[in-house]
Amino acid sequence: MHSVRGLYEGFPSVPALRCSSFTRAGEAASYEHDAAGNAARAGPEAALAPDRSPGDTAAMDMIRELHGTHVLICAENGPPLASERDANDFLGAAWAAEATMVAIPVARLDPAFFQLATRLAGDVAQKFVNYRIRLAIVGDISPQCAQSKALRDFVHESNQGQALWFVRDIAALDARLTG
Repeated sequence: MHSVRGLYEGFPSVPALRCSSFTRAGEAASYEHDAAGNAARAGPEAALAPDRSPGDTAAMDMIRELHGTHVLICAENGPPLASERDANDFLGAAWAAEATMVAIPVARLDPAFFQLATRLAGDVAQKFVNYRIRLAIVGDISPQCAQSKALRDFVHESNQGQALWFVRDIAALDARLTG
């Protein structure tokens, strides 16, 4: 295994890198890595997006344990899930938070997600299955389902399994996880 320190030798102008993750209790744990690869605990503002102030917590994702399942509950506003590649960001956040399920609000989904011909929903679902992270889509999708029988069937079949669920709200997800 290679040391991070060796990568930065001879590059004195490399800026510090900031990383953040979540503890199982949902607290942000942030670290700043200097050019030598040394990690030091950073202040709480390190866990925030660069365009947000330290006091702004409205748009932060959170981790909650619901009936023994560590769920990463994504904020309503944030980067959209518009491509299969975008799923990597959600999966990375889940791994960092040690979550076994990700709950993504409908507001974060690109309209193409609900057009099954684009294959976005299926590709994203498959990616989550491959990484063994369960996915819950949270919110009202009745307008989209009213326009597509194929989508209604997809939602119905998904809700029969364990990998992908469509639920109205977090309370409904909590109820599904009870048993």
